[in-house]
Amino acid sequence: MSQYSTSLRTQHYEPSSHIANKMTTFRLDKNSLYMPNMRIINLGYFSNSAVLPSQLAGHYACIQRISLMDGAKTLSTLRNANRWLSFENQLGDNQHKLNVLSPQCQAAIGYVLRVDDKVDYVAPPAGAAVHNGSASEVLTSTLDLRRVFPVLNQMSSGVDTALFTQLRVEIEYVADGTSVALSDKSKSVNVQEPTLLADMVVDPAMAAAMRKAQPSVVPFYEIENDVLVVPTQTGTNDTTPIVQSTTSTLNGFDNKVVGRVAILKLTTDPADNYATNARRAYGAFSSRNYHREVLQIRKNGQNMFPSSGISNDGYKMQLLHDAWGNVCIPPFGAAAGVGLDPPQASVNTSGVPPLDETTKQSHRVGASDYYGFSVEDRVNQLSLTFQRECTTTDVADYDWTNNGISMFVFGEVRKSIVIKGGSYECVYA
Repeated sequence: MSQYSTSLRTQHYEPSSHIANKMTTFRLDKNSLYMPNMRIINLGYFSNSAVLPSQLAGHYACIQRISLMDGAKTLSTLRNANRWLSFENQLGDNQHKLNVLSPQCQAAIGYVLRVDDKVDYVAPPAGAAVHNGSASEVLTSTLDLRRVFPVLNQMSSGVDTALFTQLRVEIEYVADGTSVALSDKSKSVNVQEPTLLADMVVDPAMAAAMRKAQPSVVPFYEIENDVLVVPTQTGTNDTTPIVQSTTSTLNGFDNKVVGRVAILKLTTDPADNYATNARRAYGAFSSRNYHREVLQIRKNGQNMFPSSGISNDGYKMQLLHDAWGNVCIPPFGAAAGVGLDPPQASVNTSGVPPLDETTKQSHRVGASDYYGFSVEDRVNQLSLTFQRECTTTDVADYDWTNNGISMFVFGEVRKSIVIKGGSYECVYA
């Protein structure tokens, strides 16, 4: 007999507060026990026109921050959640992304070889992924909260609101076309009211057994992040490249045990992501491959990588896959270009993303370029040195190559919830 007919009941929670385009709060019942598979449904937005959402983040693109709170205590929080999810959405196998994840959040990840030899997602028509004019229960997304609150993955004995007496979920939003990477940035973004689903344990015997099995220490990896800003390089010429090198210390990981790390490279100028109002590549979530870039990481005063650091695309991709497993990106998504093709007049046109404007190399070439590696150590100090070469470019649509970069550094940080005598505290390992 199904547990859902005897032991579990799915509770639907409407927001206790919802400030349009700003914030949503859900509060859970006190003295109850929930399964950890909580999820948000009807999460997303609608627009005033037929547009497409972010290909990488889908409707998750409107989530700026999401937190699991107990009164004034933070159990888990994810800043820049939309950026993290744009990367995390790509982890895994192509078929799963194509048939499960993308329909779940209205993204466009997972690729097929078309009859014209181009590699692309089977995209819906405009208006078939973002509802036009009003809220929708279909053209939105479902978010498993275990993806953004890793602590839930370790709470197999349930989430007990007899312990977490003021448990709530808070979501903060961004709501403009550029920030959520709409296909047309001039169109409106209206975040609709989502719903929280939580499976409550209603069988007293099952609840008692789960509470008895609750461990005294719940270890988990939290996703935290810091940002390195690379300034715009000026004074370039078309004969001698300027080698720009930027070094910065990331204080966000000091005195913490850090696991895997992922780095996204996003332009600091929103205008780089659009041609007038039409989206280029992945819009605000384009992580670009810059000319002859090199990255070195210093951990506790020592270089993590030999010689000058990560200095070629092959080594970069090897480290990324070793740390994070399969990554579902289109061909040449992490490359500087397609062979020696001039971007304005592609020659190698088979097995590549669809060309832009009939003949131009796709802007998605080199727009899914990430660093990934494992630290697996306590960090006293973490610093990054990023280097690139800058020259004058007169190629239309490629003026971003010398512009500033926000390098979002996401890392797994080891934490624990320590339970004792009916109370608890959250501590770093």
